[in-house]
Amino acid sequence: MKVYLQLAALLLVVTVILATEAEKPTEAEKPTGAEKPTGAEKPPPKKGKDGKAKEGPCNTKKKKVVEKKCPGKDCDDPCEIVKGPRKKVCYGNMLLSKTQKENLKRIEKILQLNATDSTYLVTYMEKSGKRQGYTALLWAAEKNNTVMMEMLLNASSRVNHQSSSGISALFLVARNGNKECVEMLLQRGAKPDLKTKSGYTPLIIAVWNRFSDIVKILLDNKADPNTTTPNSHYSALYLAARNGDLDIVKYLTQAKAFLNPVTSWDVTPLHVATYWGHEEIVELLLNSGADPNIQEKDGYTMLHKAVYYNYPGIVDLALGAKVQVDTQSKNGYTALIQAVRSGRLKMVEKIVKAKPNPNLQERTGKTALHWAARSQGVEVVQALLKTCPNAKLEDMDGRTPLDTAKAPQHSRSRKNTSRLRGQPQLLAG
Repeated sequence: MKVYLQLAALLLVVTVILATEAEKPTEAEKPTGAEKPTGAEKPPPKKGKDGKAKEGPCNTKKKKVVEKKCPGKDCDDPCEIVKGPRKKVCYGNMLLSKTQKENLKRIEKILQLNATDSTYLVTYMEKSGKRQGYTALLWAAEKNNTVMMEMLLNASSRVNHQSSSGISALFLVARNGNKECVEMLLQRGAKPDLKTKSGYTPLIIAVWNRFSDIVKILLDNKADPNTTTPNSHYSALYLAARNGDLDIVKYLTQAKAFLNPVTSWDVTPLHVATYWGHEEIVELLLNSGADPNIQEKDGYTMLHKAVYYNYPGIVDLALGAKVQVDTQSKNGYTALIQAVRSGRLKMVEKIVKAKPNPNLQERTGKTALHWAARSQGVEVVQALLKTCPNAKLEDMDGRTPLDTAKAPQHSRSRKNTSRLRGQPQLLAG
C-alpha cells in the first residue's frame, strides 16, 4: 500500500513540473523592444513592510545636499571651521607650512585674516624636529626670501627670536649671503652678536663663507670683531687670513680687531697666512703691528714656516719686520737649520745675511753645519761657512760635522769633507 502512495506522489510532482514548463513563452513568443510595456504600463512600485513605496528608478526623491563649509584638503581656508583656541593653532601651523612652501598669496591672506592678532601668529613655532623653535620669519630667512621676510616683519615678527639651537634670522641671512636682508634686519633692531648654541655669530659665519660686503655691514653696525669659534678658538681675523680674503682682513684691522689672537694650538693670523702663502695679507698684518715672534705650540714662528714652505717673499717681510732669526722650536730648529735641511741655496743665503748664530744645536745636538755636511751640496756648505761656524761641536753621538761628512751612508756629502778640511779657521773653536 505504501508503495502505491509513493508512486502517486511522484506522479503528482512530475505533472506539476510539466504544467509549469508549458506556461513559459517560447523564443518566438517573447516580446520585442516595440512590444515592451510603456511607462504607463509599468507595474506599481513594491511596498515595504511599513506600507510605503520603496525607492526605485521611477520613484526617487531629491535629497537635500548639505554643503560643508570646508570640503577637505582642497579647502580654501581649513581653519575657518575650527572653533576656540585651536583656531589660532591652526593658523599658526598653516603659516609655517605656507612659509616653507614660499606661498606668498596664502601668507598674505593668513596675515590679513589675523590682522588683529598677528603677534601670536608670527611667534608660533615649530614644536619638534631639526627646526624646532623656528618661526615663520626663520623659515623665510632660511629660504632666503626677501619679500616673505618683509611681510612677516611688517606683521610684528620678533626680529631677535632664536630657535632651540640658538639660530637667529640674522645668522641665517648672513650665512646665505643676502645683503638686502641683513640690512633690513639690522634696521629693524637685529642684534649683530647673537650666538648660536654652538657659539657661532653672524660675523663668524659671514667671514667663513667669504661674504666681504656682509662683513663690512656687520662691522659698521658694531659687531664684535674679536668673537671666536668654540673649541678651536678661531677668530674672524684668523679665518679671513686663512682664506686669503684681503678685503675682509682690511675691514677687521680697521675695526680694531686683535692682531695676535691665538687658536687652541697657539696659531695666530700671521702664522696661518704664512702657511698658505698669502703674502699680501702677511704684509698687511705686519704693517698693522702683528707680532712676528709669537711661537705656536710646537715652537715655530712665522719665519720657520716661511722657510719650511719656501716663501722667499714672506721671509723678506719677516726679516724686514725684525723677526728674531735665532728662535728655536721645541725640537731645537732655527730658521737657519730649517733652510739648510731643505737644501734651498737661496733660502740659506737669505738667512745668512741676517747674521744668525750658526752654532745653535737642535735636540740631537746637530748644528746647521752638521746638516749641511750630512746631505747637502757644496754650495750650501760654502754659504754656511760665511757665518764662521764651530766645526768642533759634537752631536749626541759624539760626531763633529767632519765626522758626519765622512760617514759612508752620507755619500752625497763626501765632497764636503775636503771643503771642511780646507777651512782651518773652523777648527779654532
